Parts: sequence; structure tokens; C-alpha cells
Amino acid sequence: MSNELPMTDTMVEFIEALTFWHTTKVTRLRGIQDEVKEGTGLRLGSASSDIATMSKREAAFFQAGMEAVLVELGKLPFTVNRNDEDDDSVDEFGATS
Repeated sequence: MSNELPMTDTMVEFIEALTFWHTTKVTRLRGIQDEVKEGTGLRLGSASSDIATMSKREAAFFQAGMEAVLVELGKLPFTVNRNDEDDDSVDEFGATS
């Protein structure tokens, strides 16, 4: 019995869109994490007019929280290569690439 999953063009397009979305989100979050430092203003909610200025300690905790989010978001557990349909490699979840 083969572990290959049939990949239609629609599935590949969906996976490519999901991969793009994921990469974009991770890049944005890393950028936010890298910019936070003492004195950074934080507004909770778009309707709030209150801006809290972070201390060095608060900024460090914010960065730690962002790292936890990035670890949870992680790396996508699959890859797809549209041009290599004859490749028989199977990832850890049984999906072929």
C-alpha cells in the first residue's frame, strides 16, 4: 500500500497559498519582536486611545511572549514541489512532496 496522497492542482494551489500566508505572518511577527524595546508604545485594541510605554522588563516579557507564539506557530509540517511529480519522498505525516 502506497503512502502517496493524490495532489490536484487545487490542492497544490491551496498549499502554496497557505505556505505564503504562514511565511508572511512569521516574518511580520519576527519584525515586531525585533523592534520592541524599552520605550515602545503598546495600544491594546484598535479602539483604545491609551498607549502604555513599555519598560525594559516589559519589553523583554513581550519579546518572550512573541517567541512563544512563534514556537507554537512553528514550521509547516509539509512541503510541496509542483515540478517534481515523480519524487517518491514521503514526509513524517505520510504526505508526498
